[in-house]
Amino acid sequence: WGVGLGHSASWRKDTIRYSGAVGFAHIVSTFYFGDRPFDFKLDTGLLIQDLKFRVGDSDFFIGGKLVYVNPELVFDLDLDDLPVEREPTKVTDFGLALQADYDGRDNKMTPNRGQFVELVAWKHLEALGGDTDYWKVGLQAQTFHEMLDKKLVLGFHLDLDTVGGDPPSWGYPWVTMRGIPALRYQNENTAVLETELRWNILERWAAVGFVGVGATRGDLPIYQDESGIVAGGLGGRFLFRPQDSLWVGIDLAKGPEDYVLYIQVGQAW
Repeated sequence: WGVGLGHSASWRKDTIRYSGAVGFAHIVSTFYFGDRPFDFKLDTGLLIQDLKFRVGDSDFFIGGKLVYVNPELVFDLDLDDLPVEREPTKVTDFGLALQADYDGRDNKMTPNRGQFVELVAWKHLEALGGDTDYWKVGLQAQTFHEMLDKKLVLGFHLDLDTVGGDPPSWGYPWVTMRGIPALRYQNENTAVLETELRWNILERWAAVGFVGVGATRGDLPIYQDESGIVAGGLGGRFLFRPQDSLWVGIDLAKGPEDYVLYIQVGQAW
């Protein structure tokens, strides 16, 4: 469970974009070390800030991000028999990032056409008040295409992440796809490629089908290299706010281990 307050806005005729949130979360989940599951509990405060500026009259944006978390992490099982260093009970993680975006989508909620590309370079430093020192770079790209007189919308999503230095357990990237639990497949490098097809059956009702594949690579003995991680599923959509192109709905996805049900607000990516 968690509580929080968030805000998103654009100013000066969409030349400045901002989003931010502050909150607190209690998380009960699982890390996987050497493909072995270990349950944990985590209580953390969270602060996120994201500010970017349009470059002239183009679809390019540049800006920065900030993230601050102060988790208290407790493992339910002993890790002494694994070649990993036990995380401190309390860790402060403070990071700053530079970002460059291209946003040619027709809308940000549920795009029908256009492309989006984002490159983000993070630096987490003890000098910024944290207890961690590492870097992370992420690249994501999305493209959307209308077909058959706008009855079909085909989308593709690419996500690449890499990390270096001495990140905490949650600092390593993981494969993020519908049907894959968070933190299930982690490593120093991850890659995901997904596609989704939306069929606009009626004016405000649609069906979606999606499938994706992920992979991980790295040199750490606590994580295994994985390839061919496949997940996919089906879902339904309702056009909740036509003026914003905001579709909502439910997806049922199947990954390598289990079925997962999702409530979606806007594009899943």
